[in-house]
Amino acid sequence: METEDDLGIRVWVGNLGKYVEGELKGGWASLPMPQQELNRFLRDTVGLGPEAAEARATGRVYEEYAIHDYEYDGLLEALDYRPDEYENLDDLNLLARAAQVFERESPGMIERVRMAADTLVQSTPLSLANLIAQCDDIDWCEYDPPAGIDPANIDDLDELYAWHCVERDPDLARVMQGRWGMYMDMAWPGRDSALCDDVTLGEHGFLLANGVPDANRYDRGELRELLDALDPPAPAPDFRLENLLEEGEHIERYAIEDTGTNWGAPDYGCIMPYGSTDLAAGLEDTVQRIIADRHEHGDATEQIRLTVGAVPAIDLAGEEGIVPIDRGYALPGPIVTADQARQPAKGKDKGEALEGIRRRASQRNDMKGTEAATKTRGGHAR
Repeated sequence: METEDDLGIRVWVGNLGKYVEGELKGGWASLPMPQQELNRFLRDTVGLGPEAAEARATGRVYEEYAIHDYEYDGLLEALDYRPDEYENLDDLNLLARAAQVFERESPGMIERVRMAADTLVQSTPLSLANLIAQCDDIDWCEYDPPAGIDPANIDDLDELYAWHCVERDPDLARVMQGRWGMYMDMAWPGRDSALCDDVTLGEHGFLLANGVPDANRYDRGELRELLDALDPPAPAPDFRLENLLEEGEHIERYAIEDTGTNWGAPDYGCIMPYGSTDLAAGLEDTVQRIIADRHEHGDATEQIRLTVGAVPAIDLAGEEGIVPIDRGYALPGPIVTADQARQPAKGKDKGEALEGIRRRASQRNDMKGTEAATKTRGGHAR
């Protein structure tokens, strides 16, 4: 029986862009690992994203990876699964995490998951993780032979199933207890019974027909939520821009053009020295500080987006009006004050609108009076 420590995954992950260019850059990843560690691995070892060392130095950002190798042992061997070159690493990490969490909850579950997976047309890390999450719903039974029969001493699964049936089939039990029972080849009735009962035999138990739950029941987010409930991850320290302030500095608040509505606009901020008006320098310095502060947590890009309003420049490729910042980030639009951003389109209030209607009505009446007078004068002239 596998233990929790036996259910890991080892894959060699490489920078796909570098590989195409003729350079092998990457390393071995031992899954599962916390999401923050996985993010750091992809950034520091594989060299992906705008926060990677090469991206910061040259501005060249690599985004894609490939799985160039794996070790066929541990969880991969237990489930007889071989990752594809372009397998989603997050999904593999989710699968490995699910296996370790549910092995603690339901020891020995991996065999019935493997048997259930064998019934699928095609297995994926997510479908396998789904089966693991529903391992208690797999219709699987452990062998229960008569006293004195040790399953560990029986290599033939058909024979083992026959001994399981002896306890439940009076006719077979009478035969085995008779004078000729000792000469009987138990594999034969076991094989016949397995076919009639429509079961799939395994090393320690058997899978009943139609006993496999929906392998697409949960999506990625739902699986993570389920695993977090059973095995809460260590929380990352909360981020506050105020914690990065030094003496003589304050946070300059601003908004970004075209982000406002009648209900307000997102409020962003950057660190500025008192008396300084160089907002570009403040933005650059703030982004660098956030990257340094969140380096170990792997969430710098998210914190920069939430705090500064900037995103990786590659995500804005082709957009007009973007404002580049250092370190591969950019704002999606020009900076404006918060008041300007939330200012709705100017319109007339009720009093102004009514006054305009009255003025136009008066003008129409004046025009009608003039036309009538002209017609009258014209009539007398003729």
